[in-house]
Amino acid sequence: MKAFKDAVALVTGAASGIGLGLAERFAAEGMHVVLVDIEQAALDAAEQQLGDALALGGGKAMTAVADVSDWAAMEALAETVKARFGGVDVLCNNAGVPGGRGPIWQKPVAQWQWVFGVNLMGVIHGIKAFVPDMIERGRPGHIVNTSSVYGLTTGLDTSDYGVSKHAVRRLTEGLYFELRAARAEHLGVSLLCPGLTATRIISGDRNRPDDLSEAASIDPDVQARIRAEESMYLQRGMSPSETADYVVRAMQERQFYVVTHPDHLKTMAAQVDDLVQGRSPRLPDHQLNWLDHWPLNTA
Repeated sequence: MKAFKDAVALVTGAASGIGLGLAERFAAEGMHVVLVDIEQAALDAAEQQLGDALALGGGKAMTAVADVSDWAAMEALAETVKARFGGVDVLCNNAGVPGGRGPIWQKPVAQWQWVFGVNLMGVIHGIKAFVPDMIERGRPGHIVNTSSVYGLTTGLDTSDYGVSKHAVRRLTEGLYFELRAARAEHLGVSLLCPGLTATRIISGDRNRPDDLSEAASIDPDVQARIRAEESMYLQRGMSPSETADYVVRAMQERQFYVVTHPDHLKTMAAQVDDLVQGRSPRLPDHQLNWLDHWPLNTA
């Protein structure tokens, strides 16, 4: 995709973090931007923050409250966006939620359902709601699905998150092949696999269902560690605007895998070698010391 001016981009999870970074970059490129999130107040603040970028690019912004895990809501959103802008040219299925702490066998089934509902079904719903029209319209476009480095590698803790992101990877690879088979060459596809990014996803409790609140079930020391992790993300993580730069280049060059932190590819290569050689999986180097502090939550 080379021409961005006056194209329409829809971004889920757009009220903060990578989603907002994408929206700002698209607006600066002269695109009309549809910001989708689950809270109107957060969307209003994001739209206000877009002011300078919209003024620079000359595009329009639209906000929409929608739960990506709800198919009916996404289906209705597609109709609303088509009525307003005629359709979508760039689709960023970016909304995501963090995993729960502690062993797989102790996480509530509802925790798995929530994480998969947003992180995986949210992407599926976005594809189903918007891609058929993108194919039919025949305009140059692009689909970006947000996975994670945890969708490429393995490790300890937050397994619900990692499993959901692995599923997004496989889903997006399948989408790439199926669009080629459907002769929809006008649509590019990218899998965004960000590493350490300056967002608040680590704590990410803003939209966690009340019955899954972890505040009462984990040790205060663990809560302190979570706060410290989030501080580290915000201080050392790549800025969402830099992540957006990676995405725009990928769209221009029709690049599929977008890995913002290439060092993680070494970990992935080691895992593939373990598989080929028949070895058991190994922890990534940066997680070796986690064994001394895990499980984080045994309540």
